[in-house]
Amino acid sequence: MVDRGTAAELLYVGPDPDGTIVTRLRSGLTSASVTVAADLSTLDARLDADPDCVVVHHDLPDGTGFDADDLVRAADPVVPVVLLAEPTGTVAATAVERDLHGFVPLSDGRPADRLVGTVERALEGARTDLPAGAQPADDTGDVRWKADILDQLFERLPVHLYVKDADARHVRVSQAHTDDPSTVVGRSDLYSRLVPAGEASKGLADDLDVIESGESIVDREEYYASRDEWYLTSKVPRYDGDGNIVGLIGVSREITERRKAQERLEALNERLEQFVSTASHDLRNPLTVARGRVEHERDQRDSDHLAAAEHALTRMESLVDDLLTLARGENDIQRTDHLQLSAVARSCWADVPTDGATLHVETDLEFEGARGRVRQLLENLFRNAVEHSSTGNRNTQRPDDAVEHGSTTPDSQARQDAAGQGSADDADTTAAAVNVRVGALSSDAGFFVADDGTGIPESERDTVFESGYSTQDTGTGFGLSIVEDVAQAHGWTVEVTAAESGGARFEVTGLDVLD
Repeated sequence: MVDRGTAAELLYVGPDPDGTIVTRLRSGLTSASVTVAADLSTLDARLDADPDCVVVHHDLPDGTGFDADDLVRAADPVVPVVLLAEPTGTVAATAVERDLHGFVPLSDGRPADRLVGTVERALEGARTDLPAGAQPADDTGDVRWKADILDQLFERLPVHLYVKDADARHVRVSQAHTDDPSTVVGRSDLYSRLVPAGEASKGLADDLDVIESGESIVDREEYYASRDEWYLTSKVPRYDGDGNIVGLIGVSREITERRKAQERLEALNERLEQFVSTASHDLRNPLTVARGRVEHERDQRDSDHLAAAEHALTRMESLVDDLLTLARGENDIQRTDHLQLSAVARSCWADVPTDGATLHVETDLEFEGARGRVRQLLENLFRNAVEHSSTGNRNTQRPDDAVEHGSTTPDSQARQDAAGQGSADDADTTAAAVNVRVGALSSDAGFFVADDGTGIPESERDTVFESGYSTQDTGTGFGLSIVEDVAQAHGWTVEVTAAESGGARFEVTGLDVLD
């Protein structure tokens, strides 16, 4: 609690990446001591030090500014709380209902210029020398706090904030949408001219429904055709001291540019999918013709040039398939299946050219997932392991249960021929089959796919999921991007690290694991 004979102890709670908020507090309140708590758990511990004022960011790692307010009030109900928040949704209305000691809007994470003044007023009006839970005999200070926060909300917030009575008539209106609020007070939407005439009756009906039913409207998108404008609107019932509904509190924020940007993006994505579908269809015809001509020539004679041409055609077909997968990838999973990791992994392995590589399923796992998309994820991880780890220097030799020395598959032989290599035995002196391991994670709900190849440098692990990333001339650069898309569509997380053998290890977490 505030002691006028000592410097004020301020506690800031929340993120401050560039230090702007704390720096502004310290420079503006030179006689105050400012400490920082990153989250709610840290705040709970710091409240034992009896801060004189708590300044809290609404977006906390483990909750909201209102959760912080609850903690402060539980520890000492007379400690003032100043909230920093984006003026969206029901935050402003809830701040009023909670009688917070100050509200400072944020823009791009930075507080408005009046942060210091708001904290000073909160400190000035703080109730002193009261035991926890006690109420002051004179509530003048409490009234002043409420008046101060209301004035700030209605005069400064860049949103349309309003209070209405039981007949849906304006009692108070912010200055964001009208130069003279007095011309609106006492009028409903039908006569206020704040809402276009064509949409006014709908607005009034919504107001009356909130007042009569007590049901709130939260973040509803509304379109005003006459103005070609979009708004995000929230309306909550307003109660008197006896718990009776006497009106409503509403907040509306224009989101026209955001909504139009979203529509442009959706249209662009639709055109992109149409383009990729058309291009892939048109490309497959000449690819089929070219492959047929190459096969015809190889029936007559064989050469390194034909092998290289066939390999190039295979890579082009892979590019077409991956582009289609990326363009058509669903953002949401509509239906999930009961999957067993070992069964899906072995099925996917059978459909991937493995060049003599071996698969080891170490531990099993049952989980929920969209079967087709999970197959895409595993097949691309397997291809990545085989294509990027089976050439060049290796960290370990293949085990006894790998394919015998010198054996090849048609795909591997084609690559050897294309590269100008001789026999399979000669090729095996520089290339060894990779071992791929799959299993359940012991610490998280998920699974891993690891190999004993050359691995991925730590400096490149942040970029491997970007479209176009590939360290091989034979790769399309889209495989790992597809892996990330599938994981995100399920709400999972995929990360890459180093395997124990030195190769690459991909971990997929956040699964709905079944017992």
